[in-house]
Amino acid sequence: MRGLNSWLKSALCFFTGFISFQQTEAANYYIAPNGNDSNPGTISSPWQTLKKAVSMARGGEVIYVRGGGYTEEEIWLNSDRGTGPGKLLTIKAYPNKTPIFTNGSRGLIIDISYVRIEGLNFTNGKSIYNLSKVSQNEFINT
Repeated sequence: MRGLNSWLKSALCFFTGFISFQQTEAANYYIAPNGNDSNPGTISSPWQTLKKAVSMARGGEVIYVRGGGYTEEEIWLNSDRGTGPGKLLTIKAYPNKTPIFTNGSRGLIIDISYVRIEGLNFTNGKSIYNLSKVSQNEFINT
């Protein structure tokens, strides 16, 4: 009986640690002009829209935007995304790529804090609107 208890304790510790690791591991997501929002958002099967990506991403995660043209309406970041100090939600151009957004209305509207935007390009004069009242947001080369 003692051996069984020891084995159960070991197994419980292992699975608890495994589940904790799975819950805290930050993800990278990808979008591309030729993607599909039914895809899982991986590098080999990217989403097509930034709107889809921001609906899925959480604080501490990165959305990589592949090069090419994107046409989207307003894209809102306005709900609890789990962001905070040390847990930025980052949206950035994929290395050595130039994503260009042509938005029909206001573009990217940010109403939360702890967001980092890097290397995105907007046409039509409709780019990023930062509405956050307690902003710890960063905008780099946009």
